Amino acid sequence: MGFAIFTRPVKMKSTLHITLFLFLAVVLFSCKKPSNPLGLEVQPEYDQLQAALSEVQPVSMYTVGNDSTYAFNGSLKYLGSNQDPSFGRTDVGLYLNANLAVSNLTFEPQTQITSAEIILEASGLEYTGEASTIMNYSVYPLDSSLSTKRLYYTNITSLHNTNSVVGAYTGSYTTIDGKVVLRIAVDTGFAGTILRDKGALVDNTAFQAKYKGFYISSKTSNLNPVSAQGIITLFDLSTSLSGLYLRFKRTPGSTEESFRFTFTGDAAVKFNTVEYQPNQGGSYLLTQQIKGDTLPGNENTFLKGLGCTIIKVKIPGLKSTTDSSYVSVNRAEVIFNVDESFKPISGKYEVPPILALIPLDQNGNESLGSHSYNVSNLSRYNGKYDSDKKRYVFDIARFVQLVMNGDRKNYGFNLVVADPDISKVIVRDQYQNRVVFYGLNRLDLKPKCNLYYVKMKER
Repeated sequence: MGFAIFTRPVKMKSTLHITLFLFLAVVLFSCKKPSNPLGLEVQPEYDQLQAALSEVQPVSMYTVGNDSTYAFNGSLKYLGSNQDPSFGRTDVGLYLNANLAVSNLTFEPQTQITSAEIILEASGLEYTGEASTIMNYSVYPLDSSLSTKRLYYTNITSLHNTNSVVGAYTGSYTTIDGKVVLRIAVDTGFAGTILRDKGALVDNTAFQAKYKGFYISSKTSNLNPVSAQGIITLFDLSTSLSGLYLRFKRTPGSTEESFRFTFTGDAAVKFNTVEYQPNQGGSYLLTQQIKGDTLPGNENTFLKGLGCTIIKVKIPGLKSTTDSSYVSVNRAEVIFNVDESFKPISGKYEVPPILALIPLDQNGNESLGSHSYNVSNLSRYNGKYDSDKKRYVFDIARFVQLVMNGDRKNYGFNLVVADPDISKVIVRDQYQNRVVFYGLNRLDLKPKCNLYYVKMKER
């Protein structure tokens, strides 16, 4: 959002100039020595105060599994299954409800269903795996209504009827008007029931009370990491193509028509489920860490989006100063170097565009409150992937300043696939990408923390 400042000329009297000058003079000459060192927010980025690289702190890391994460209700959602040669298998399901955008929808008694299908439009080329893989997709009706007022998590898989399948498709993606889509045929008997259900077609509230929604899964797809890696794709459920389609003829000889139930609207709910199985073909270094053995983290650590894994990061050398000097932290850059040897030869596997490094509290929980997690200057904090140097760099100067002051204790960090913006960092299902980092045993590319600071006046 941009801000415009509107000004207009005003006559300034000499007495006003004198008063303003006296006020500034009083303020400037009455200032006492500050109780805190020079803050990061007021120090220009280019002003290093003649700081030099004072310390290089070692960084230890290891991978942990993550049971679930908050499932964000947005228009961009993933669907599919993938057998990653290094990370193992991931199955991403999709809960959603259809929405009736009109009131009092009616069909003549002689109207007959000819076909029905769910169409999901892919969002650009955002996918992981092999697009040509033949996949099995199943559609299940829901037993429970979805609510926009409820928080859902990616481990919830109990809202649908597993014994009833109302749609199925085996194949790969197709195109409609040049747009990549997934088309899943819906049972005509089920679709015909909807078409003849006058009471449910009165309005959207009545419709969703009767037809609560669907769960779409590709979990039954037969995958392997060599010739059938599978695919997980990002779909845009808000487009004019995405929806549940009923195709019908009003009379046997009439032209076929169609009606689309949308996946958008005030009552629309869409969220992903994630089942991650690293033991299904994942690297031994990864699976051992998931089991609780942290030592393989010295070789490599494994970070995967959709809330699948987290990397625990420790920088034990960060501690408060013990002498009598104030310290001004100019920069505290934490560097993680990417090990590209884990990128499969075939298939599309991209690293996350951005990561977040989040401080932990004394209970091991992520600390996202005011002073402990600073994202007031995202450009300086960084966290974006540097494709030239194959690495991620974070500047956690504000956090280190607090530690040096003795105002914050260092309990370690979580490295996660998420946008570090404070309004987005809790959303962990926004990216599905994965990345592998070098550990401490790789001397030239190991993770490290470079501290730049200056000792100021005595306390």
